[in-house]
Amino acid sequence: MLSTSQCIADRAFQSDEDFWLVRNLLIETYPITPVGFNWEIRRWDGWRYRHENPYWNPEWERCIRLWENEIGELVGVVHPDSAGRSP
Repeated sequence: MLSTSQCIADRAFQSDEDFWLVRNLLIETYPITPVGFNWEIRRWDGWRYRHENPYWNPEWERCIRLWENEIGELVGVVHPDSAGRSP
């Protein structure tokens, strides 16, 4: 369990290893997260492997940020769910 005294730092998504870190975090947290607050694992896989997704961008990884605690454990991820909206 994350204590309030731990430092959390963000960084850019960098590698194939990060894909698997995020995937494992989703697997671990999906069962304990309220509906609508976490991605289902097939959805994460789809963003990487299903290029017919209308929002897919070959540089999708540049939009992902990871948050890690001071011992390097992944504790959070941000990823766009669509192409966004125009003002």
